[in-house]
Amino acid sequence: MKRLLSVIILVSIFALSSCEEDRVDPYYAYGTAMDTNVSICIYGGNKNAANSCLELLYDLEGQFSVTAKGSKLSALNRGELVEDKGHFYTLCGLANEICTLTEGAYNPCVYPLVKLWGFTTGNYNVPSEDKIAESIKLVNESKIVFKQEGICIEGDGAADFGGIAKGYASDVLREHLKSQGVDGAVISLGGNIATVGSKPDGKKWSIGINSPKGNGGLLGTLLLGECAVVTSGSYFRNFVENGKFYHHIIDPQSGEPADSGLVSVTVIAKDAALADGLSTAFFVMGMENAKIVAESLDVETVFVTENEIYVSSGLKEKFTPDSSVEGEYQIIYN
Repeated sequence: MKRLLSVIILVSIFALSSCEEDRVDPYYAYGTAMDTNVSICIYGGNKNAANSCLELLYDLEGQFSVTAKGSKLSALNRGELVEDKGHFYTLCGLANEICTLTEGAYNPCVYPLVKLWGFTTGNYNVPSEDKIAESIKLVNESKIVFKQEGICIEGDGAADFGGIAKGYASDVLREHLKSQGVDGAVISLGGNIATVGSKPDGKKWSIGINSPKGNGGLLGTLLLGECAVVTSGSYFRNFVENGKFYHHIIDPQSGEPADSGLVSVTVIAKDAALADGLSTAFFVMGMENAKIVAESLDVETVFVTENEIYVSSGLKEKFTPDSSVEGEYQIIYN
């Protein structure tokens, strides 16, 4: 989660809030953190609230980074006992909870596999079967444990919060803005969107989901109130070797990029951390198993395959497909 070295142009989801057209002028703050572009659009309150969000985000990044030697996560991965009762403590607890909810489809100790494939360094490669097997063993034998004296990892593996950190940060920023008197806001951390309140005219937020085909088009838009919307997709970070496509969402059980038949998963929930972790897990689990978990947690979903868009029933009146998807996708509400 180091600072961006290059600008990520394509994001999976972005707010179409038509800020410039509202009666109250918005204030924007921009930055880069957690390997993505960051934008914060606020209405009401002091504009310094948006700027202070960036400082808060950089602080969180400094704690959660898997590559920064001075981060709390790095200390955890070196086998150290981390004493913390703040954000790092909370994030570790949430990661364990989502791991349990998804029966390991989201696993915070997946780092040995992510590192093996080169997705943390950008040095992408297809590992040997033996190395994959060794890393799977590390993942399966490791877990984050809370002791009276602090947090540690049992086993010889390591953690990576890339599948939940941006969502958690979005939740923290949202609460910060509320505490500063902000009436309406859109927080965008790449494929993570969190909204505060409503638009100045009282209308809901219009949030677009980008097409995973990478053509710059939209799948459609969601009309929503205060919530979190998170998308995970195989088109975010990937490479091709010997004519075969590989993406960054690793299945902890197979040790390879998830092959569930999905190319994109969007989760809508109250909490961004939950939506973030679930979007990764659902991509790994596949649609049928994911739907069972989603219904038990009362979250809404948009699953995308090569030719179909599956929209959960709770979004039927809130999702509007883009005209560009006609002929490309069959839209199914379920």
